[in-house]
Amino acid sequence: MCPPEAVSIGNSCFAVLISDDTFTYFSNLIPFDSHAADDRTAMLLRIGRLAAISAVSPQELADAFAVSRATVQRARRRYLAEGEAGFMKPRRGRGPSVFTPELAEKATALLASGLSGSAAARVLGVSAPSVNKWRRQGLIGNTEADGEPGRSALAAPPDAGAAPEGRVDEESTGAPGPETAPGLEAQPQTDRSARDRRDRQAPMGRATCDVPARVLASCGQAGPVEPQFAAAARGVRFGGVLAALPALLKEGLLSETGLLPLLPKGYYGLPTILLFLAFMTLARVRNPESLRYQAPGEWGAILGLDRCPEVKTLRRKIALIADDEAGVRAWQLALARRWQGADEPELWATLAIDGHVKVYSGRKGRLPKHFVSREKLCLPASASYWINALGGKPLLCLHKPLDPKMVAAIEADVVPALQELGIVGAGAPDLTAEHPGQPALTLVFDREGWSPDLFRRLARRGVAMFSRWSQENFFKYMRDEFNLDALPTHELEPLDPAAMVVNPLRRAAGSWQWPPAGPHSWPRKRRLRPLDRCGSERPERHR
Repeated sequence: MCPPEAVSIGNSCFAVLISDDTFTYFSNLIPFDSHAADDRTAMLLRIGRLAAISAVSPQELADAFAVSRATVQRARRRYLAEGEAGFMKPRRGRGPSVFTPELAEKATALLASGLSGSAAARVLGVSAPSVNKWRRQGLIGNTEADGEPGRSALAAPPDAGAAPEGRVDEESTGAPGPETAPGLEAQPQTDRSARDRRDRQAPMGRATCDVPARVLASCGQAGPVEPQFAAAARGVRFGGVLAALPALLKEGLLSETGLLPLLPKGYYGLPTILLFLAFMTLARVRNPESLRYQAPGEWGAILGLDRCPEVKTLRRKIALIADDEAGVRAWQLALARRWQGADEPELWATLAIDGHVKVYSGRKGRLPKHFVSREKLCLPASASYWINALGGKPLLCLHKPLDPKMVAAIEADVVPALQELGIVGAGAPDLTAEHPGQPALTLVFDREGWSPDLFRRLARRGVAMFSRWSQENFFKYMRDEFNLDALPTHELEPLDPAAMVVNPLRRAAGSWQWPPAGPHSWPRKRRLRPLDRCGSERPERHR
């Protein structure tokens, strides 16, 4: 009969019992097949057979046998194309490995003498890619020349059973392995396949390996968990984003977190959330919902945890941070002061202002319509005003759910924010005086901000104005690569009831029109042809 420790394959009547030396298969609690545990070909044959009869889905087979879904699909295609004979015939491929300890010693001596990998391969009579692969795996190589003295380059062959792949046998060499540091215990390297098998067998869900810390965090007794990089890992997807960590820290990503609201006790802390959002942006993961298609254990290896937060957890953390508008505003100004103080004052003497329209296509809320130039339509949208230095360095981004237009935004939002940063002070010269002096600040914007009255008022504060070139290429790049127009949250926010907007009744009465009426109004009326034979009018086509 089927023992209780057998793994059910989905919701079907099949189950498999995996022991140290045997795989036993059950159907309706009765054993019907078995094979040795080390016979991978026999296991693939059973997987292909079960997948071919459509009794179990590929994902359920992958979960039961701890293999990838692609392996299941390949076994199914081979079984359908060749039958059982396709698993019995010898597969074409390379012969036995040519790597031996004697060959490793010779290769290391050749590389230590100054020969390149291709030259050493010609002397040894092997291919250059094989030599390069052995060097990447740490099996051969002149480590003293590479700046790693004390690390041995000799290793046992991968199939000798003396040490796992990528590790060095300390008993045979007398030197610590590549993952061993003085005073620390040796940690084995894990590749992506091993991590995937480990993540699938986690008891609380995919990649939830840190069970004690998660249980305590869920009860509010511990947390947040500090990142730990105890074991070496290789082949981590998106692992290259860690190269940007020094730059993120230098820009002050984690230096002003005390101004943000404190998150409740949990497994993930505020620094982890901020770093994760920054890494997602660098990896072009456009929104939290895209994490459903990512491997959580791989992101956990980057963050120093067992896995990354789920979508609902990340959304909840973002909402808790965004609810404190005063704290977020103080954090934004603190970062702006940090960037401003890190550069020469002359860099911030001229600032470029541009507005960006973010279209809203949902139905939960109602936003006023804006004319979107890239769509040539009036669509519901919100606006944000970006303030950058001429060199492209960012300073501020002011979001406006109700857009007062650039003329009002410059006077009511941009200039007060710059005064709060100390860029424009009370002692700025009056440019309308008889002897105005040098302007304290120069603002650069497009024709949307044209207003002689605004220029006259700003000149009294020591600001000079002139037109600028378009930054649409920058916004197009941000839309395509960093998903600039995505919604940060799906929650609704109440608007300011005292904000001035166009009266909807006046618009409905026809006294307010867009585009303005006139001989050159847009869109132009289409000329109609005379009645055709069917008695209908058709618009004349443009030639």
